[in-house]
Amino acid sequence: MVLTEDAVPQTFAFPSGQLGTSPAVTGFDPGDAPESLPFDRRRLPRKVMSGFAMAVFTAGISAGTVVRVELIDGSHTGLGIRCPIPIEPGASFSLIPEDRMMPRQVGIAVRCEEEGDQFHLGLRMRRNLMAA
Repeated sequence: MVLTEDAVPQTFAFPSGQLGTSPAVTGFDPGDAPESLPFDRRRLPRKVMSGFAMAVFTAGISAGTVVRVELIDGSHTGLGIRCPIPIEPGASFSLIPEDRMMPRQVGIAVRCEEEGDQFHLGLRMRRNLMAA
């Protein structure tokens, strides 16, 4: 990676809501990246996760597809999972983890990238607002 003056710095938000700026970076080789990129697309830190869940993915007016998925990482706003089938971005999901300590999650699939015979999905969770 090379820091350059002509590249554009990126703005991000800390969990506290305070804004920060990352240095401008060019020359990044994706082959050097770990399996889960803590800085790609998400504005909150990720926590590595392990375990499995059952997910129902629904696109349009279909009945939905039930599939067992592997949990990779998560933050307050999203999850990274490994799935045996491709899921179209924009599909809604309901995810029920096998670990009973983790609550059911719902939201929308925002990315699907092929990884060998599996697919790495990015899921944005819907925030539930509590009544006062």
